[in-house]
Amino acid sequence: MAKRSDPIREAGLLRKLNTPVGVAQWLHIESPDFEFDKFGAFKVKLYFDPNKPTVASMMQKLDELLEEALEFFTSKAKTPRDAKKVRASDNTPYYYEEDENGEQTGRIYMNPKMISSGITDEGEEWSRKLPIFDANGVRVTGKINAGQGTELKAALELRPYYNAQNGVGISLRLQGVQIAKLKAFGGGVQTAEDAGFGKIEGGYQADAFENVEAAEDEEAPITSPDDDSNGDY
Repeated sequence: MAKRSDPIREAGLLRKLNTPVGVAQWLHIESPDFEFDKFGAFKVKLYFDPNKPTVASMMQKLDELLEEALEFFTSKAKTPRDAKKVRASDNTPYYYEEDENGEQTGRIYMNPKMISSGITDEGEEWSRKLPIFDANGVRVTGKINAGQGTELKAALELRPYYNAQNGVGISLRLQGVQIAKLKAFGGGVQTAEDAGFGKIEGGYQADAFENVEAAEDEEAPITSPDDDSNGDY
């Protein structure tokens, strides 16, 4: 079977981008979300501070790609009338966050995703996992229960698109994530920082073996790490 031509790739508009570290919300990176996608999708809503130079640079690259895409699709229009209809989509690569009063909060966010399964043209079913890496670049294979507030980088494939109804936009195709700071769900308060505690100079210091002794005590309560009744979801 002959390989299909890809005008976007041939025009040099298919790009790769690694985001700076952002704060993740509503993330599905370990298991896909099937609520809005029939075949499931790995996704994350990722927030950034646009005042940071690395974030401003990312925004500039996305803006420039969108301008290139507008020029490309305008040039491909069959008639001058069709060319005048080519416009930027309301579905922008990134959005400015607003509060309940419609005021900007000072953050931006983006919504990259990756379809988790599908069916080939030959009728064969396929599925895949989202690659997750730790801060050292090591592939994560176990369950980490990444929850809201996790800080991560995202590897994206940027693919411009156009249709007459929605206009020209850029699809943010999620390729993988790297965890900078894990915020696990399922256990409520897990660190002193979670509870708002700092250090108390000269105070009580726990022995390294006290938790082990408590776990061996038959009267000690047992907490399951899989219990996410108090989690983020």
